[in-house]
Amino acid sequence: MKLAVRLFLLAIAVPTIFLVHFYGMFLVAALLPSYEAAFDWPILGFAILSFITTTTLAIAFIFRDQKQ
Repeated sequence: MKLAVRLFLLAIAVPTIFLVHFYGMFLVAALLPSYEAAFDWPILGFAILSFITTTTLAIAFIFRDQKQ
């Protein structure tokens, strides 16, 4: 796969992953008694760590070597 295609896939993947985690954070917070709970560290920290992990896996998957 050419570099331009990989960068294009990366340009689509990272914002999509971010939006899923961003809206998911508020979805989890909507289940809690306080709406401001979305900005508390347990939920915000989990969303940030999950975003970093998922983005790293997406980058590794897009840029993996196909040679065998």
